Amino acid sequence: MRARPAFRDASTRLLNGIVTLHRSDPARHRLFSDRGRVFVAFFCLYLHGLPNQNGTRLTMSRLEAACLKHEICSAARARSIVQLLLRARYLTMADNAEDGRTKPMEPTAPLRDYFKQRWAINIASLAVVSPRFETFSSALDRHAFRDALCALIGHSHLTGRGLPAEPDGLSEITELDSGLMIMLRLALADRLGDPPPSANGMSREFGISRAHVSNILQAGERTGLIARVGATSTFAIRAPLCERMSDYCAATMLLYESIVPDALVLEGRHSSPP
Repeated sequence: MRARPAFRDASTRLLNGIVTLHRSDPARHRLFSDRGRVFVAFFCLYLHGLPNQNGTRLTMSRLEAACLKHEICSAARARSIVQLLLRARYLTMADNAEDGRTKPMEPTAPLRDYFKQRWAINIASLAVVSPRFETFSSALDRHAFRDALCALIGHSHLTGRGLPAEPDGLSEITELDSGLMIMLRLALADRLGDPPPSANGMSREFGISRAHVSNILQAGERTGLIARVGATSTFAIRAPLCERMSDYCAATMLLYESIVPDALVLEGRHSSPP
């Protein structure tokens, strides 16, 4: 993927799309600010669309089991993230249920819309290197296609065909609240030829404290992704960060290049008359 002529433009579009989506709504960013939160929220959507043999859809017990089995996060963290999603009304209890551990839950429109926007960004970026995907973004307007795409993305993660673990140097940072987003923002500035944004600027963009941004920048310095300029609070972007972000973008686009056509086929099967 990285060898394709338009990859730089495609990956810049991907970085810009994700960063813009998050900084446009700091309150929403807080719900999806690290890898664990994004994956737990996605699996809420995925499990709701995949009832088990008893017809049970999304429950806390099913979500906890998936998070533990596939090493997404601990059961306690999954419960904490679900509570955040419930309070923000990205999830709701089905049939007015009160017990979040045993009663079914349902994704609401804001949760579905967030992932629809993420998928649209990924497909539009892929279309830069593979123009045949230009027409595929409109398929996201169809409920059946979104369900098929969600099912295939979930299956790819569960079987190990999904996005790989973060490249070297990113795993520590992506576990931090907003860590990956700060690194994406720095990489985007480098791609656009802009100076690295300040800690104060990124604090305002994403609705997080300046002290926390500084902690993330220090983690980036420890892992060799960025470098402090002299004795100042300014950081310069190093080549390893650009390489890691290119790997991140390439892995995302390769995944979608594989599963989007399959989602169209799966959608057709489900919509065909018996």
